[in-house]
Amino acid sequence: MQASQAVTTWLEYHKSNSKQNTLRAYQAVLSDFSRDFGEKEINEIASADILSFLNLNSEVESERTPVSLSNSINYHAKIQLCRS
Repeated sequence: MQASQAVTTWLEYHKSNSKQNTLRAYQAVLSDFSRDFGEKEINEIASADILSFLNLNSEVESERTPVSLSNSINYHAKIQLCRS
């Protein structure tokens, strides 16, 4: 599965199961994630790639709600678990 498909599935789930602000936070982080990794297969994205993404986007994240970075990390951790 491509990362962009995983992002779409994740967001579709949260449209019905999360509060609006949470959904907006996910959308903000995951749109950047999709831009960088959308065409890659999930199993091609290394933990180092995710950490690099988070570090490069930390300045932008500081302007968003603190929860969005935490949610992003949780999302990436779940992707890693799916690969196991």
